[in-house]
Amino acid sequence: MAVYFYIGNEGLSILENLHALNVPIPKGIAKYIEQLSKEEDVQNYSQSSNEK
Repeated sequence: MAVYFYIGNEGLSILENLHALNVPIPKGIAKYIEQLSKEEDVQNYSQSSNEK
C-alpha cells in the first residue's frame, strides 16, 4: 500500500512541475493542481506567521 502512496505522490509532483512549465495538461487535472497549490500557500503562510 505504501508503494501506491509514493507513486501517486511522485506523479502529482511531476504534474505540478509540468503545469508550472506551461505544458498542456487536461483542464480537470490543472484545476486540481491549482487548488492544491493555493492550499499549500495558505499552510506555508500560517506556518511562517506562527514562527514569528
